[in-house]
Amino acid sequence: MIWLNRKDERQINWLWSLILSSKSINNLFTFFNINYISYEPDNLPSNNQCDYNQYTPYIYHIPVLTPPPIPKTLPYIDLFFTFNFNQNPYSNKEKHEIIIKYFDLALAKKEDKINLITAIRHQWNIISSNDSFSWLTQDNEQQNKWCIDYIIDY
Repeated sequence: MIWLNRKDERQINWLWSLILSSKSINNLFTFFNINYISYEPDNLPSNNQCDYNQYTPYIYHIPVLTPPPIPKTLPYIDLFFTFNFNQNPYSNKEKHEIIIKYFDLALAKKEDKINLITAIRHQWNIISSNDSFSWLTQDNEQQNKWCIDYIIDY
């Protein structure tokens, strides 16, 4: 996350709004079309006591194989609720710290987080290259209404 510049208000606010609207990192994975995420919980209790890597014993002399393991998909966890993150931070510095914690504490494999952060960075590079808003006129009510409607819709 070294590319995230704490002093760039536009960048911090863009990523902040993206994260705040998603709440869970699952939604970010979906938004950036990263579909095949899985995790292996190390310290979480398992609901399934069966070891899928072993064959089941013969039942009535008919060998029965257990199904292959089903990948554990990332559970939906609202990180703002779970870790009591401030949803209305006062400064960009605080937003920056929460963004870093958000990615650090999210339950996902390191490789998946890297893929997601790379996709976010790529999207930011596209967005940041379009920084000319000189066509916007502050006194034009009709234009302002159109912009707000556009932002809400898209």
